Amino acid sequence: MMKNLLFLFAAGLFVTSQFACGSESKPQVSAGAPLLQMDPEKAQKAIEKWDSTRTQVIIALDSMGRAGDSMYVVKGFHVPFKDIRSLMDNVGDDEQVFAMLAVETDKLGKPQFSLIFQAPDTTKERTIRYYDFTKPCPTNCPD
Repeated sequence: MMKNLLFLFAAGLFVTSQFACGSESKPQVSAGAPLLQMDPEKAQKAIEKWDSTRTQVIIALDSMGRAGDSMYVVKGFHVPFKDIRSLMDNVGDDEQVFAMLAVETDKLGKPQFSLIFQAPDTTKERTIRYYDFTKPCPTNCPD
């Protein structure tokens, strides 16, 4: 199982690097939009690119006899805003908030991708804290 996860991670990293190399260096912003807001058209195209690539990864896994591994190819993550707000209220330096892909074990003991946030707290020591409040899709996908 771990060998399959390593393969999947490597495949995802390869696919991501292919898109990263061709991407623009600065995000484009709509006129009058908040600073870090993406242009909706570009955002939708980026999402569709991942959907298409995700399908290709799943087809590749199926063709190699690893159809069961396709459940680990996430579409995205549900991130409750109240949890983000709580995280930001407890962060000592909002320039140091990172979100990282991780592999955790679900309730049934199966590995699944997750998104873990890391940030220093508000103490003088700026102790690094970890937060896990995201839910991967699948299985937590919108209708």
